[in-house]
Amino acid sequence: MLTKENKMTIQSVIDLPKDYEAVLRRVRDNGEEDLASLPGKIDINHSRLSHIIKSLKKKGLIVVSPSTYDGAWVRLSTKGRKLMNYVNPDGKLRQYA
Repeated sequence: MLTKENKMTIQSVIDLPKDYEAVLRRVRDNGEEDLASLPGKIDINHSRLSHIIKSLKKKGLIVVSPSTYDGAWVRLSTKGRKLMNYVNPDGKLRQYA
């Protein structure tokens, strides 16, 4: 049985634009991702990715950490991991009764 919180989480997944979901899926599948190389891996231009990262960070779905050298690493936050538990690797929602 789905709780009210879980139903809201599922609705959050449904409402995500596909490119946002692609970023979250890529980061989930790899544990973390180098921010500089991310656009080439998911075929999103740098300016669009910058907007997506800012938005996902504001929503509390990702954490951006500076790397030891240059750049930054992106990983899912606890909230982001919880949200992505409702998404299969193919991007489809998991069915819960």
